[in-house]
Amino acid sequence: MLTDKNQELESEAVLTEECRRHSSASIEDPTKEVEFRYIVEERDDLARKYTYEKSKGGKWVLFFKTEDLFSMWKKACLLYRSGTLQGVTSVVSSTAKANPSRTSRHELKVISFQCGPYDDRDLMLRYGMNIVELLRYTNITGHI
Repeated sequence: MLTDKNQELESEAVLTEECRRHSSASIEDPTKEVEFRYIVEERDDLARKYTYEKSKGGKWVLFFKTEDLFSMWKKACLLYRSGTLQGVTSVVSSTAKANPSRTSRHELKVISFQCGPYDDRDLMLRYGMNIVELLRYTNITGHI
């Protein structure tokens, strides 16, 4: 059985192998990244602003066509950096690197918005609505 500390260390090891922290100087195109499976946009000041127990971390995951990913990633990063994405502690984008543990639909990529606590339904719904409205998000069928 893993202790919380062991799980945390194991989780960080996976993030290190599969994720790269995004450059704060520019906004990089995740569809050009082939070394890491994910790019993480995180600012310590924003991550600290919305604190919750690590075990109660949740996320909103939005799906995008590969050709739309970079423009939506830019928008998400700019909104995050401005502090406009309420409750969001970091933003993560999938990249061009193959990920066998994920969807086989290669034409779709994801941007996830880390927030919480997941068990506060009203708060999580408010965060999600804010994300959707600011990004003007609709899924591939034109709905949300």
